[in-house]
Amino acid sequence: MQTFISLRSFDIDIRLNQSLTEPRIELPADAPHVYLDIVGSTVRIDEPKPARHSGGLQPNFIGHHDEPIILTLPSEITGGEITCSAGSVSLAVPASRLKIKVGAGDIFAEKVTDSSIKSGAGTIKIGQLDGSEVKNGAGSIDIERLTTAGESSLKSGAGDIVVATIVGAQTAQKVTMKTGVGSIRAGIAQGTATYLDLKSGLGKVTSELAQTEAPSGDVHKVRIEGKAGTGAIEIVRAVNQ
Repeated sequence: MQTFISLRSFDIDIRLNQSLTEPRIELPADAPHVYLDIVGSTVRIDEPKPARHSGGLQPNFIGHHDEPIILTLPSEITGGEITCSAGSVSLAVPASRLKIKVGAGDIFAEKVTDSSIKSGAGTIKIGQLDGSEVKNGAGSIDIERLTTAGESSLKSGAGDIVVATIVGAQTAQKVTMKTGVGSIRAGIAQGTATYLDLKSGLGKVTSELAQTEAPSGDVHKVRIEGKAGTGAIEIVRAVNQ
């Protein structure tokens, strides 16, 4: 499914139901002005700008609605863009080649590949990530599992970065983790050889990994670049593989 969503004041909750034959959209009672369009495998949802006041002035304040817009898809997302000015994104559908941008809100995603995820201020939590860029201006980044078919970048201006498990690949890909104010913690899967480049301005840098000679060609590998301005950097063996 190709998904294009532009919202100003609503959260969006995207779900998967493979028994459906076409997308289903549920709008809150206070969202009659939201534009909907479903053509083939493409979904478009657009919330227009508020009407101008008398005198021609455009209101700058963007309120937030309590009830989300719910979009249920019959299959995974294979491209598109989701933007929310003052809302959060919940994505319980595997997605690839997707751009998500949130001004002030949280982003929760199940599985993301080859995508771009950005929040100005909020929490970003992702179940599984590969080959993607994740940026947070002021907030944490939490990844449960990061695989490395492609390179990934995790950056926060002010917030912690936590990756529970990083799994290497036959060809060593680069995983970049940077935070200005915050700490970095990453767990490395058993059987993954790791090349480390870690620096912290004011924090402690530690690694549980034993130093070894260059790994053989059939060993899974990953390159990790970690930089923290004021926090600690910790590399450990992952509990969950």
